[in-house]
Amino acid sequence: MKKIFYLPIIALLSISCSQQQNLVKNNFQDSDLDGIHDSRDACPFEPGSIFNLGCPEDESMKLSATYDKLKSTDADLDGVPDDKDECPNLYGSPFNQGCPFVIKVD
Repeated sequence: MKKIFYLPIIALLSISCSQQQNLVKNNFQDSDLDGIHDSRDACPFEPGSIFNLGCPEDESMKLSATYDKLKSTDADLDGVPDDKDECPNLYGSPFNQGCPFVIKVD
């Protein structure tokens, strides 16, 4: 008699638990594995940055970031870092320690 009473309760509990698991699984699903849940991801199937709402950065953003990084370490943008550049404010050649070549005419 007691077995018959507990059987429906166990069945109801298992159904309730499985529904909660599906709800949690769907809310925290991350299809593109970028760390941003699909419910908050503007591009749920393309991995992207949290700073760009989960969408990939376009080329102009990448180039801008590269330029900013380069500009902070190379003031004249000649490819020679300022700490190794003998002429940090003049565009020069990496083969001349960052200074421009000077041609002497006699």
